[in-house]
Amino acid sequence: MTSIESVTEKSVLSSESITSPAVKSPDYHQTRLRFTSHHEENIEALGKILKRLSGMDLPGKEHVESYLRYLTRRNRKPRTLHSRYEAIVLFLGMIRDNGRTRLEETTRKDIEAFIEHEQDRGNKITTIRTKLVSVQAFLRYLMEEEIVSPDIFSRRIRLQLPDRLPKAIDPEDLRKFLSVIKDTRDRAMILILLRTGMRIGELLNTKVMDVHIKERKIEDLRR
Repeated sequence: MTSIESVTEKSVLSSESITSPAVKSPDYHQTRLRFTSHHEENIEALGKILKRLSGMDLPGKEHVESYLRYLTRRNRKPRTLHSRYEAIVLFLGMIRDNGRTRLEETTRKDIEAFIEHEQDRGNKITTIRTKLVSVQAFLRYLMEEEIVSPDIFSRRIRLQLPDRLPKAIDPEDLRKFLSVIKDTRDRAMILILLRTGMRIGELLNTKVMDVHIKERKIEDLRR
């Protein structure tokens, strides 16, 4: 038999469970996941590039395709895909013309030959540097895939930009500058510095005997 107290206790518990407020679940703000690695523009650009690549006779075309698909998965822009592709095609074309049939045989000398090849084509050093970055990125990918030897990157190849020549002063600016110099000696010194490239110290040490008016030259004091 069930006691009256137990029945009463069960009734109280039952009534509390009915009347007690429901626990409110926390609000979760749902964020839409965006998968941009296969963006339509990238896929379209990749398709066009691979179509062009299929009609070329190049060593290691399958590795080029694999690399370009890798870049696409990493959501590289179409412009990047095209620039990488064009540099790699130039590099592989040079290797093919040198008698290579397997990309696995690529060495560091091939990279150096590519630099010379682009120099012979008359490209500027900045253009060659950009193409070299693309080729090295491709070869590094192949190295990680154990397709080419790590010896390719045993030493870093650096292309040094030539020193820029100083920009000439605009003729109008020069005229305004000279117009405020009243002393004849000062004007002559300024003009000599501008037209000969002499240093100030060399000009200050110049003597009258060093100036040859008829020959229109100044004796070089460093000789």
